Amino acid sequence: IASGTALRGELHLRGIPSLAGRPLPREGAQLRPVSETDLRVGTRRYPGHLRLAPSLDGGWRAYVVTDLETHVTGVVPGEIPAAFPREAQRTQAILARTYAVSSLPEGVRGAPIVVSDSGGDDQEYHGIPAQAQHRAVAEDAVSSTRGLVLLDGAAPLRAWYHSTCGGHTADAAPVFGVAPRAALAGVPCSWCTSSKYYRWSAALPADAVLQAARLKAPLEGFAVGEADAAGRVRSFRIRAAGKEHSVAAPAFRLRVGPSLLRSCLLESARLEGGQVLVAGRGWGHGVGLCQIGAKTLAEQSRTAEDILATYYPGTRITRLW
Repeated sequence: IASGTALRGELHLRGIPSLAGRPLPREGAQLRPVSETDLRVGTRRYPGHLRLAPSLDGGWRAYVVTDLETHVTGVVPGEIPAAFPREAQRTQAILARTYAVSSLPEGVRGAPIVVSDSGGDDQEYHGIPAQAQHRAVAEDAVSSTRGLVLLDGAAPLRAWYHSTCGGHTADAAPVFGVAPRAALAGVPCSWCTSSKYYRWSAALPADAVLQAARLKAPLEGFAVGEADAAGRVRSFRIRAAGKEHSVAAPAFRLRVGPSLLRSCLLESARLEGGQVLVAGRGWGHGVGLCQIGAKTLAEQSRTAEDILATYYPGTRITRLW
């Protein structure tokens, strides 16, 4: 498509995909910078190169391709603040690596990994931190844990994590629809009370509730349906257009907005004045590590190994390379 010392242009992946006004080959394309740190997407810099490829749904996707350890170095600062203690950083590095490895086919672990730069759905991949101090923190966390992953039995654990659990982490089985595992069944946590999201309240507009529940107006009732022993809601009972429906809480939360309905660990939920008023604890899906809890434990001189054993009981750490 182009070669030279610099290439600047808009990438369009809808319709006829093009870069800087030139159509992309049907099989896709790769953009390889001369320097491994010269790839910029928006305001962020990424190590590696950009891969543009057709996706299974008939569209196109853009991926950053880099090695796994470099990928983890870009995830850590995207997931927790650089001001968190060193052992919390090391904990996050081990989990980011474990999560990435658990999604790779057996036999390619340690090989280059293809990473979407969009973030949010799985792990926030922010590339190279802009500030030198933040880069140093991330690089130390990754280099000091190089190759370390968390195993549940003989396999790397699908090591979910979140911001604030609100007092008890969640069972992964109902949240993600996976088989029950002792390592992800949920544990009590008394270390995240300092989080500003330990307790919160929100007002959900009726139209947003109906859209998230995929129901027709009018909204006539809203209540908690099934909940686990810790109070984490598994389903809501929503009455709309004369009928009552049971709606899965984790999916509803994501559709209504995870920054609005911050968790499913609710203390109250009611329809009032044309909106749903909710009060709850924590931020995130609640499965696995509570990041604010990890920060507190690290401040109490607990090691990354101690923290991981606390939130993922029965697991062990091993070095894959």
